[in-house]
Amino acid sequence: MLTGDRIEVARQIAEQVGLDEQAVLGQVAPEQKLAQVKQAGDTPCMMVGDGVNDAAALAAAHIGVAVSGGAEASLAAADVYLARPGLAPLVELVTMGRQTMRIIHRNLAVSLGYNAVAVSLAAGGLINPLIAAILMPLSSATVLALAMGGQWGAARAVKGQSKRGPKLRRVDPDAVPPGRHLEGAVR
Repeated sequence: MLTGDRIEVARQIAEQVGLDEQAVLGQVAPEQKLAQVKQAGDTPCMMVGDGVNDAAALAAAHIGVAVSGGAEASLAAADVYLARPGLAPLVELVTMGRQTMRIIHRNLAVSLGYNAVAVSLAAGGLINPLIAAILMPLSSATVLALAMGGQWGAARAVKGQSKRGPKLRRVDPDAVPPGRHLEGAVR
């Protein structure tokens, strides 16, 4: 977790969301955020921010996420904009992304398996060309049906999760300097 806020406040938030204290950097300048994101290299990196000072890191990250109420610069630099406040939409975003990747991998496996069987049968002369010609579009229809079913299942899973949301404690307002905000915090 990178934040421009004081390290004490950052640690308090990290504890509330279950992050290890070692994974927290406070009082981080915008240049340092950008350097940290670039240091990830080819390892997937998500940056979540809401301010002008986050724009460069949002643009450099593999996935830049601007949050509700963010500055125009962060919205323009981000790949994704979360319209609702809090951490629940971020959890939903990650859950939906993981579900989407599972659907893609499953559909690739089904398509490869289906086509391997069909090609083997056709090459062995066990099916005639007319049947093979019918099986090919059925392969696409099968993958499409699986994708649509998986999409609806993922939406149901995320919808059910959003009712509960992440378990967070409220932030002590006295720990936040006047005029400051906490990135992703619940007040």
